[in-house]
Amino acid sequence: MSKSYEHLILIGEDSDFNLNLLIEKISGINCGENQVEINATDDSISLTITGWNFGIGMNDSEHVLQESEEIANDNVKDHDLYESIKCCKRRLELGGDPDFDMEYFNDFCFVLEKIESFSNMYTWNPHEGFLNI
Repeated sequence: MSKSYEHLILIGEDSDFNLNLLIEKISGINCGENQVEINATDDSISLTITGWNFGIGMNDSEHVLQESEEIANDNVKDHDLYESIKCCKRRLELGGDPDFDMEYFNDFCFVLEKIESFSNMYTWNPHEGFLNI
């Protein structure tokens, strides 16, 4: 089954990103009448909004650096941020249950905005490339 809103957020070496602070930033999510449940571990956040699930996972495995370099080479070879992007050793991996009617698109945008409020966060979508550089 495919996921909705799949993105990788490459985290620059000098980013001020903090997973606990992200939890604080999104804990105030307001989805109208929808109930939001947030669960967190040391390396992930899961949101359940009226039965729809969306996850944010931290990945700092050894292969992340290699994949960051590949993504940079394929997408931003001539961009000013090339060196910063290819050196990312950590990333967030985002994805949710299918959302064919885009009922949760605004919720996704709210979460993405909170993630991008940290410095040196590079949002990459496998279908569209980088979205915020």
